[in-house]
Amino acid sequence: MESTYRQYGTWKRTIRSSSIIRLQGVVRGWSVRRNVKLHEDVTSKLQDMEVDSTPHRPESNTDEKENDTPPLNSKALFEKKRTLKNSLKNFDVNFQKKYGRMPVKSEKEPIRHLYEEYNRCKEEIERVGGKVESKVSTMEQLKLEKAQLHQKLRAFEKDFVEKQGRQVSSFNDIKPVAGLYRRYKELKKALK
Repeated sequence: MESTYRQYGTWKRTIRSSSIIRLQGVVRGWSVRRNVKLHEDVTSKLQDMEVDSTPHRPESNTDEKENDTPPLNSKALFEKKRTLKNSLKNFDVNFQKKYGRMPVKSEKEPIRHLYEEYNRCKEEIERVGGKVESKVSTMEQLKLEKAQLHQKLRAFEKDFVEKQGRQVSSFNDIKPVAGLYRRYKELKKALK
């Protein structure tokens, strides 16, 4: 009896799996046929709206493209990002004026290259910003470390004066905290 249930379960999973694969194929075929028609419709709409729907990028792999273009400074990146964002917004506004609704994703397919370029600019800005932030963060950490060392060294000198009755005057006096003094000097020099 138990083996019959197991075999039944196996058949059931096989039938479901087979059905799912066939169903996915039907949906993909329908989707492709639908997208071809939508692409043709959107392209004609874009031509009516006089929006350039041709990609502004060479048909090569992205690594070569990135190596061919000179790196932009942060100001140029922000300007390029702003220009692309305005172009994308203008497309949406013009589409809404003409058709009374916002475009759906498939209707934006002809301007995908603008979205891709916009996202590349955003990533580059974040990468550059991350480097700047990490430098600022590192500087802040160094300043904090220097301040903490300064407090420890002043506390040591104060204790030394109370115990010895004189100021620190030789290397032998600072031997217990010589490493801290050395690090403090390094930090002071680095932060100038």
